[in-house]
Amino acid sequence: WHTESVGCPRNGSAPNGFYTYYVEVQNQVGIADTWSLEVFSFQKEYTFTRNGSRASDYFILPKFPNLPGLDGSNGACVPNGLQVECCNDPQCRGSSVCTTGRCVVEGTPRFTLSWFGDDDLDIFAITPAGVAIFWNNTSDDASQGVLQEDVDPTSDIAHVESISFEKNGKSPAGIYKFGVNLWNKRGPSLDDWNLTIHAFGEELDLKQGMGTSSIFEFDFVDGVAAPGPPQLPEPSPTEFPESQPITIDVSAGICFSANNFVVIEGKGVVSMDKIRVGHEVLSKGNTFERVYGFGHRDESKLAIFLQLLPSKIELSPEHMIFVQDKGFLPASNVKAGDRLSDGSEVERILKVVRRGVYAPFTPSGTIVVNYVVASNYISLQNSRSLQVGSIEIPLSYQWLCHSFQTLHRIWCHWLGVSDKVLENGFSSWSYSAYRAVVWLLKQHLTVVLVLLSPTLVLLTMLACFESVILYHLSGVVVIVVVFVLWQSRKTKQNI
Repeated sequence: WHTESVGCPRNGSAPNGFYTYYVEVQNQVGIADTWSLEVFSFQKEYTFTRNGSRASDYFILPKFPNLPGLDGSNGACVPNGLQVECCNDPQCRGSSVCTTGRCVVEGTPRFTLSWFGDDDLDIFAITPAGVAIFWNNTSDDASQGVLQEDVDPTSDIAHVESISFEKNGKSPAGIYKFGVNLWNKRGPSLDDWNLTIHAFGEELDLKQGMGTSSIFEFDFVDGVAAPGPPQLPEPSPTEFPESQPITIDVSAGICFSANNFVVIEGKGVVSMDKIRVGHEVLSKGNTFERVYGFGHRDESKLAIFLQLLPSKIELSPEHMIFVQDKGFLPASNVKAGDRLSDGSEVERILKVVRRGVYAPFTPSGTIVVNYVVASNYISLQNSRSLQVGSIEIPLSYQWLCHSFQTLHRIWCHWLGVSDKVLENGFSSWSYSAYRAVVWLLKQHLTVVLVLLSPTLVLLTMLACFESVILYHLSGVVVIVVVFVLWQSRKTKQNI
């Protein structure tokens, strides 16, 4: 076990601002090691842990100026109402959350500006109806949008301005424009600011800058607007029925969003929500395959997806996609610079909110989405391969999931029997298999190995059976001929 640590002065005298930290892999020897990255601040008043393997994303931590309490006690975070209103969410009342030492009202969407220094910055937001919410118009009845506070900085402490809409997600659908305006520059240099976008309690995107910003856009419920011209036809906008309760599933981990596109034989390019069982869709190898079922299909569910630019493919973090030189990876492991199946390079990755989750199944376990090859399946461990304890088993999740699907595939694809769909939109087979594997991976290492070994043998036999018997007619012919010859020889011996 190895330890590396980077520390700042314990008395809180480190420079104020935003600190970026990350894990870098200089040299990988053998399988990828897992790491735990702990962040401590002000004697553990701000403490959290990030876990992973391989290189990490870039993380951002704000340093609170003058954070020690006015009573001078031991450098810990002490809410005092002037410099620090809160240290964590429970110290805020009602539906408020703690952000950079201030309690702000939660909302969906919510735009929050935070900065250090004495520049007078103002946040603004423009609703889909064109109503501007800012310091001179702090609320809008139609959208229920409210500017919580217009801050006029008088000292070098943390400042927060936030515009929140209805927490339950019933805000008007459409494009919200937002940004930062520099009202008054008061120091020798411009102050840095952070501007975050939130929905359903999740931070979706982060903008950073100095002075007056560009005008950004957030498409609710269609997520963060991507830069550049669209490469595919845009779907029709999603409506919010007033009577329909709005919930979000941040762990709907086996799905594509409705904003993706596929190619259906005889129909051309259509949106993902138009796929039905029986359609022939383009899959790996430029072949068309029959959709024999769905692992999950729910047109009303809201979920958070990762959008890979410039392809604009949107899939759940655990859902796998083909990356050149790496094979099938969970979307959360894809990095800027990776190349997808069509040779396009991933330039940027966004979090987006979408209505509708879809996970079609094809016989090969692949499907072409937005002209790039993606998997039908997910990784349960945020990795390409199965990991048992600290051991990485050389079996890809693509193979494991495809093998687990063999009986389901034979039942639905080859025999044409319809699958049972649960109330939550999941296939009964997929949901049961998912829960069983999740349970197995949580058990003691000995239990996992004892149960996993015969399971892998069975999966291999099923995969061979399907490959030889069902996919290759020649195999069936050979087996029939061998059986007939064996029976003929047996008959002659009896005579």
